[in-house]
Amino acid sequence: MSEPTQPDYTIFENIRILLAEDDEVSEQYLLILLNRLGAEVEVVRRGDEVRAKLEEQDFQMLIIDLHLHPINSLELVKDIRSTLDKNLAIIGISTADLGGRATGAGIDFVIRKPLDSRIIVSSLEQVLMKQAQSV
Repeated sequence: MSEPTQPDYTIFENIRILLAEDDEVSEQYLLILLNRLGAEVEVVRRGDEVRAKLEEQDFQMLIIDLHLHPINSLELVKDIRSTLDKNLAIIGISTADLGGRATGAGIDFVIRKPLDSRIIVSSLEQVLMKQAQSV
């Protein structure tokens, strides 16, 4: 009997991710998970810090709480898409079903809370593969 194959997480190695999350528990959960996958993660806790951090540094992905204060996260994503990096992978995190509003704002994928590591990893893989195909 053969042993089950281990998932290949090399796609995440050295990926620079900006994590914008104001809930400490969610932030720590995501930070631990992303670090274990091999990603390099910077954290901001306020919506008004996101744009400045994206202007200062290069990131391949933004993971953003869609209820981040003190700004409207959907409007922020629209602004990022129109003025900064159009190829930045953007994943939203939300407790609510936002329907088409999230994709209309330019979000590639929405992960619903409560967070589940399998869903997060699968979502990140899908977004990164889509991003690699578009380059």
